[in-house]
Amino acid sequence: MYCLEFKIKPTAAMTFRILPGSILNIATYPFVPPTTLSGFLRRLAMLSVELDIPETRINKDNPPIYALPPRYLALGAYPSVNTCCGVHRTYRKGMREFNHDSFSRLYQDEDKANFQLHTWEYFIAEELVGYVVTESSQGLEYFQRLESYGCKIVEG
Repeated sequence: MYCLEFKIKPTAAMTFRILPGSILNIATYPFVPPTTLSGFLRRLAMLSVELDIPETRINKDNPPIYALPPRYLALGAYPSVNTCCGVHRTYRKGMREFNHDSFSRLYQDEDKANFQLHTWEYFIAEELVGYVVTESSQGLEYFQRLESYGCKIVEG
């Protein structure tokens, strides 16, 4: 078994939503989950060979799944030792129903009470350490050459 360790320097706060969960209380994992890291690395790999970035919007008929090939196993990314990290909890005003759209209308004449207060957690980390394992060292060198292209880490 071979393992590659690599560093990720986040440029913003992140939310890796714990599901199932509440619609009002959005909790986050204090690390990058393995499935999310797998999709992130796959997107970076695609961008590095000049393929278009995969679509990430919801498609109920044919949902896209972007993950590393089965020979690679992403183990997640975790805060580096002796670096700043934590979870920040805040409150956000949000819609009561997902199909609510009055907030985007030019004139606000009704539905003013259709908002509710959410608690939302953001994971903040100065640096993360990620891991990928495989049975053969062949192919791991490719991950060492990957660079971020501003690719967003999205739950996959």
